[in-house]
Amino acid sequence: GGGLEWVPQPTGGFARSTNGEKPVLVARQAGEPGGAFPSFLADGKRFLIFANSNQGASIQLASLDSPERSVVVDTVVGAALMTRTPGGKSYLLFVRTTDLLAQEFDETAGVVRGSPKVIVNDIGLVANPPLRPAVGASNGVLAYQTGGIADVPPLIWVNRSGAEVQRLSRGASVRNPVLSADGERVLGSRFGSGLSEIWVTDLRRGASTQITFSRSAFDGVWSPDQTKIAYRGVDGAAVIASMDGSGERQIAKAVNPLWDWSSDGRMVLIGIWGGYKN
Repeated sequence: GGGLEWVPQPTGGFARSTNGEKPVLVARQAGEPGGAFPSFLADGKRFLIFANSNQGASIQLASLDSPERSVVVDTVVGAALMTRTPGGKSYLLFVRTTDLLAQEFDETAGVVRGSPKVIVNDIGLVANPPLRPAVGASNGVLAYQTGGIADVPPLIWVNRSGAEVQRLSRGASVRNPVLSADGERVLGSRFGSGLSEIWVTDLRRGASTQITFSRSAFDGVWSPDQTKIAYRGVDGAAVIASMDGSGERQIAKAVNPLWDWSSDGRMVLIGIWGGYKN
């Protein structure tokens, strides 16, 4: 029988038969920087993939016989796992926000049936941003790890002797915190609904404000005058925006990661994959 191999390429990936047949290109679609974790259905022709784009992440149905794809489940966090019960039914296990859900999957029609049901709250996730839930299933038995990445550990201030002097609530805390020059705000990321977004916490009020929306954003840094931020989008582009998220302007592509902003405001220090692309 044939097996499926997914090999990332600049413009997509391909599925290849293990018997040496010609590779079949499964191209990425516009605005889709990544897709992975393919798994064949019973017919050996159609397969499910995790598709991550600027508009969000979804589980899609693809085929070796056609370049067309269809969305099976949208608004997911990472790839889905398909499992079959001893009774012969198929289910998709996937994550929304922080919960593992199960929904019946009709393999013949390639669509889900009924409504999804929560199986595990606060499921563990592999990688950050997440690639898949930390779960396995076989013959009706489920094994999983709890503890997702959505909950942000509280930020704690300590003095020079190491004693705790202040603790922010989880709701006011962020990941990868970057302190502003005046020491009154913290820039960082929070995770929810499948996306990592940039937030700013006002330390005087102990409250956070979301800066970016509807697209994953990472590696936030302050401008020297603290009126703008720079960050890396899920598509790898370096972006500059105002503190209210308006006026976004792309300054570089294929960035990984974004490090710092020079004190004179003229330069942003970034890493580039595969050479500079203006």
